Amino acid sequence: MTKELVLGNGRFFINYDAFYNLRDLYFPHVGKYNHCGGHPNGLGVWVGDRFCWIDASWERHFSYEKKSLCTLTVLRHEQLGVELRIRDCIHKRETLLLKAIEVRNLTDKPQSIRLGFYHWYHLEETGIGNTVYYHPKLKGLLHYKGRCCILISSDRDFRYTTAQRCDHGSSWRAIETDTMDHNPIVQGDVDSALMIDLAVAAQGSEQCCYRMMVGQNFDSVAALNQMVQTRTAERMIEETVSYWRSWIREKSALHPGLPLAMTALYSRSLLLIRAHMDHGGAILAANDTDIYKFNKDHYSYMWPRDGAFTAITLAQAGYGDTVRSFFEFCARHQSSEGYLMHKYSPDGTAGSSWHPWCDAQGAYQLPIQEDETALVIAALGEYYRATKDIEFIDQLYDRFTRPAAEFMIAYRDESGMVLPSYDLWEERRGVMSY
Repeated sequence: MTKELVLGNGRFFINYDAFYNLRDLYFPHVGKYNHCGGHPNGLGVWVGDRFCWIDASWERHFSYEKKSLCTLTVLRHEQLGVELRIRDCIHKRETLLLKAIEVRNLTDKPQSIRLGFYHWYHLEETGIGNTVYYHPKLKGLLHYKGRCCILISSDRDFRYTTAQRCDHGSSWRAIETDTMDHNPIVQGDVDSALMIDLAVAAQGSEQCCYRMMVGQNFDSVAALNQMVQTRTAERMIEETVSYWRSWIREKSALHPGLPLAMTALYSRSLLLIRAHMDHGGAILAANDTDIYKFNKDHYSYMWPRDGAFTAITLAQAGYGDTVRSFFEFCARHQSSEGYLMHKYSPDGTAGSSWHPWCDAQGAYQLPIQEDETALVIAALGEYYRATKDIEFIDQLYDRFTRPAAEFMIAYRDESGMVLPSYDLWEERRGVMSY
């Protein structure tokens, strides 16, 4: 399913689908681990005695606030007489999702409107050994396993439930039946639900804030919870919007006469590329679980080729400082022989591959695409042309550039022709014109 919204800050990354289900949640790297695994984490709405999940019966409009990585979603249901206007924002620095919600009553009579949020996480990408419980001091639901904790709370009082996940009924069913039983804790393959009750006047509106804090342990999410209460969600959203607008404005090199639609697309492209860049330097191809069903794998990897093209583009756009970490990543994970591998996970470990280390006769061969090494060197050259940053070039020369160049010089036969490697589309091994 199409992912309508992408949010991230280099450590925390999420996707929403066309029905406003949170489908992918990555931490502590952009691209690793996906703690949702594509499972829908949805929103259900009660209006009086009528209930509806966000589905095709709703008018749905998704957008980004101008020149920012904060979003505005408008969900409208004429039959229920309700409209939701939701600002989603991952803080510019903290692993914190803020959801500011305005609930509008479209009718001429007061309405009881309840918002039910459903959570189904497979922390560290498995449904085994998860725990969720209600923490009375933090006033939130806490999912945890290993080095991942997710705390969910609100600025409003809420009702909740926790349960073991099953297809015939669990916390999602509790939302559908409005039966929050306040079960305090459960372990295994678990889910949870949070229900916010609002009394909305005729033609009036009410506001609330939903908060998700992600960390590696209890103390980290508790500190984020304290931070958002002290500084307020509204302030943290506005400072994030301001940051992204400054990030775009300070580097803008576009001609002032370009059409507004073109400059808006340019800004949006830069921001979405930035969202796919991990704090460790990896530039991810795509963070999307739709491919799971085809080969039980994904695109949350860094191909040096893709990263090189992206680095060239960003450097030419004036964002050389943003891509230095990409070159540092490549230098850290370059092989001892000087080449770069097929692809990498965002933490620098080798990505999955279908390129064998031997030929049909069992003889040794390198499972690489030589252009992936060459293009990073080419990108480094473009980085220098754009930035004139000779100090950075010098820092990388002996530990990265020279070993890569010496490998490429050596990876030739007696005639000087390059030796075979895999082609651009990773289908054939040979010497390609590309």
